[in-house]
Amino acid sequence: MDVLTHYVGRHALLWLHTPSRRLTCGRRSGFLAEKMAAPGPGEYFSVGSHVSCLTCLGQRLNGEVVAFDYQSKMLTLKCASSSGKPNLNDVILINLAYVSAVDVINERTETPPPLASLNVSKLANRARTEKEDKLSQAYAISAGVSAEGQQLFQTIHKTIKDCKWQEKNIIVMDDVVISPPYQAENCKGKEGSALSHVRKIVEKHFRDLEIPLSNDSRTMNVALALVVLGQSAVGFKMCPVHCLCYEESDLVACQSRGLSSVPSAVPHGTWLLDLSGNKITQLQRRSFGGLWSLRILLISNNSLQTLHPQSLTSLEFLERLDLSQNHLKTLPSDFSKKLFSLQELLLNHNLLRLLDPTSMMDLENLRKLDLSYNQIVSLEVGLFNSLSRLDYLNLEGNQLKVRVFGKIQYVKHLHVVDYGDIICHAPPQLAGSSLTSIDSKLCMAETASVLIITITVLLAVFGALVKAERNQKNKQSQNDSEEEKQDK
Repeated sequence: MDVLTHYVGRHALLWLHTPSRRLTCGRRSGFLAEKMAAPGPGEYFSVGSHVSCLTCLGQRLNGEVVAFDYQSKMLTLKCASSSGKPNLNDVILINLAYVSAVDVINERTETPPPLASLNVSKLANRARTEKEDKLSQAYAISAGVSAEGQQLFQTIHKTIKDCKWQEKNIIVMDDVVISPPYQAENCKGKEGSALSHVRKIVEKHFRDLEIPLSNDSRTMNVALALVVLGQSAVGFKMCPVHCLCYEESDLVACQSRGLSSVPSAVPHGTWLLDLSGNKITQLQRRSFGGLWSLRILLISNNSLQTLHPQSLTSLEFLERLDLSQNHLKTLPSDFSKKLFSLQELLLNHNLLRLLDPTSMMDLENLRKLDLSYNQIVSLEVGLFNSLSRLDYLNLEGNQLKVRVFGKIQYVKHLHVVDYGDIICHAPPQLAGSSLTSIDSKLCMAETASVLIITITVLLAVFGALVKAERNQKNKQSQNDSEEEKQDK
């Protein structure tokens, strides 16, 4: 687990107090492992105490204790805002297994005030807005927007939230369009206060970067420096070599860098990691350990041949995974383990032939699955049993020779994009026929069958009624005859 991760939330818990102690940072058990095994009297202090932590990275963190989770040894501190704004605070989650010392600065003895209620609706709206902003930034990266354009977008977005991408153009308040190379003279729109304000932001942005607006060569050099150095240019304390890290949107762009493995030193708060267009051949066990915030992982167009067990198990909040255009022949049995949040899985243009049902069993929230252009010849029974929320399934370009519809009976909603192009291979009398024509014939046949069955049932019921009436009359006649004999 990470040394530091940002966390939103608050819990009224107590933290076990231990005197300041220094250990070798290589010990993963942490300095609290022994002391917390059997806590004694007086070893607790209340929420609200101020402490100072020294991490194994040599970073000093001071703050107010907000919460502590005993099982995971995670300490939550409220610290001064990194933005410098007095009305804001940073809430930091610290893994004490990576802390070498904790000093108590001021221990609170009185009962802490009750916790304020959370505005869940406001938090949900904020999360949705931030997600949309990050998706917009991810779109810009995938569209090939230059480093300067992405940096400028972040600068404008800090001041004007109504800012979005339209292909490679920045659209501000739906009135101003900034096109490449994103200089002040590239700002177009109706003359007025909005256009003037945006131009001033652009001019100040480049002045702050100390880039002369008229010097094209200097601009190119700085752009190259951003690509090579990345980390200091955008404010990340850690950033993989040859990658670009965008602190405002938590995006790490490592596409087309010639990487042969997943880079180390990826920031722990990364939301999107783009590794597409490299030369990665395998994903090792826990290749993405500590990236608990990761929502989008792009590894398309590499040379992936092997996914080792537990290579993805740390990505519990991952929503989109792109493994397309690789050389995967199989998926490990634990491929989907802990991928509970995954909604989109792209495996198209690989060499997959058979899929193990256990590799898909934890994808309960999956909505889009693309298996097109592989070498799949059959689908195992139960392969799609857990995919109850699947909306999109693409099997185009495979070698399927069996009927697959019985295997997706648990899928409640499914839109088949190329339904009209599906051709039957068996049985022989239907080989070469399109599924749509057969579906129509089957529908008519089923309708006719239902009508025949209905008519047959009605006739049977009618016959039974007639027979019952006839039996009743015969019985009545016999009774009348017996009465007449008795009277005589």
